[in-house]
Amino acid sequence: MSRNFRRKGPWVILLVLLVASLVTLVTMLLWNALIPPIFHFSTISFWQALGLLILFKLLFGGFHGPHRGPHPGKRMFMREFRRHMSPEEQERFNRRWAERCWWRNDEGGWKAERLRHFAAFSKKMWERMSPEEKEAFRKEWGTPPWPAAGSEPQADAPGESGTSSSV
Repeated sequence: MSRNFRRKGPWVILLVLLVASLVTLVTMLLWNALIPPIFHFSTISFWQALGLLILFKLLFGGFHGPHRGPHPGKRMFMREFRRHMSPEEQERFNRRWAERCWWRNDEGGWKAERLRHFAAFSKKMWERMSPEEKEAFRKEWGTPPWPAAGSEPQADAPGESGTSSSV
């Protein structure tokens, strides 16, 4: 045992036990204040609250430290892995990685796809609205967000890609 641990060790252990006791006490008090009146369950003791905390930690969190990005060993491995690649291999690797991470791609990722679907849905709903509903929409929200300001949504030109109003 190191000299530093002999001096600070008992205080650290005491602090950990104190924090664990406070968290358990707060859990017990919250349970006893909220759960019995709402769900008609019985109250719990300090040890039952500690057991619940351990059970939830095992089921939902595990006993590991906080994750702050990739594991340092993984970063070092990737750095070494890429260092031995030629520039062409690095470019191919970057392209494949970008295809794999499709959600990060602003032009073809899920955000753009979601916006295209929402635009198609909005145009369909606009076509189904009565003139009174369209007028009420214009009063509350202003002009609809289509290229022809304040009028019916326009279908895409024949050569353009995208969704048309007949979808």
